[in-house]
Amino acid sequence: MAKYDYQKRIEQVCSRMRAQEIDALMVTPGSDMKYLMGYEHPQDDKLLLLVIFREGDSFLICNRLHDVDRAQAPVGRILEYAYQVLPMELLRREVGKREMPWKRAAISEGLPALFALELKEVWPGLQMVPVEELTAELRAVKDEQELEATREACRRADQALEICMSLGAYWLGKTEQQLEARMMYEMGNLGLRHNAVSVCFGENAASPHHHPDRTVICPGKPLLIDFGADFDFYNTDMTRMFFFGEPDDRYRRLYGIVLEAQERGIEASYPGNTLQAVDRTVRDFLTEQGYGEFYIHRTSHGVGLDCHDYPKIPVEGETVIEEGMVFSVEPGLYFPGEYGIRIEDQVMIRGGKREILHSFPKNLQVIV
Repeated sequence: MAKYDYQKRIEQVCSRMRAQEIDALMVTPGSDMKYLMGYEHPQDDKLLLLVIFREGDSFLICNRLHDVDRAQAPVGRILEYAYQVLPMELLRREVGKREMPWKRAAISEGLPALFALELKEVWPGLQMVPVEELTAELRAVKDEQELEATREACRRADQALEICMSLGAYWLGKTEQQLEARMMYEMGNLGLRHNAVSVCFGENAASPHHHPDRTVICPGKPLLIDFGADFDFYNTDMTRMFFFGEPDDRYRRLYGIVLEAQERGIEASYPGNTLQAVDRTVRDFLTEQGYGEFYIHRTSHGVGLDCHDYPKIPVEGETVIEEGMVFSVEPGLYFPGEYGIRIEDQVMIRGGKREILHSFPKNLQVIV
């Protein structure tokens, strides 16, 4: 398990709770639980609930089947229950022991509806607010330890791609799923976890979220590989293009346009600018080149405990780029029935400067 300063994070959250007059924070399995106590577990029908009061008192409700490291858990008390015990009753009793207000609580967005309904039944007057009001800004700006884990995730991702694609023409006659499986294996072999790979050949690359299938890789078409994973909880996310055979002039020209758009987006990624301005820089350039209608998604997203993480980038408003932020720059053009072209890197803001976290080449990769 990664070792971060969870107690410091809890103290920061408690400070925000007091400032916003939020009485308690209730977190179920997900990225906020990983952030606050370093524990990950899939959401299931057994309530696993971290409760933190604004003065710092905390406890964890967990089923005996949960493998919580009690020595490492940064909570005041762990309340275990077996299958015949109602966990919501444990929560009611524990709250009742404290002479604390219980009117406004921040709730995980992943709280199952069943438990949310029970909460409203036990405390009908309880006002619930999203947990991101407390954790979003903290998770968006990463400390040196988080940045180092992110950097290492990206380094290992580059290595996995190099191992797979150094095989070159070996992939001719293989399927998207076979290449996906090899990428998954190499990523796991390098210590990356929660691996996800999108292998998109030919016209499949025109769909930004294509799922690899039995499409056979053959000469004369491009290949798009978009993949992510995490190291010590922190994610990598990158996209690279390859072409099997000799690309025609149109593809070379389009690839050059996307590459220049990405480089312009990276140049605009500096502290004090906004992520919306980065998007406008890329989008305006692609529009000037006559391809604005083929750019169908945003340029950036935050990367952290989740592959798509804070900072979130709403359509309205401006998200200022700050020290400690990590985000993608990934323009693309998509031509249904033909192919798509996307190039993606992660950008880290550290020491007042941007750092590109991927070293795998971005020049047109031709495989013959």
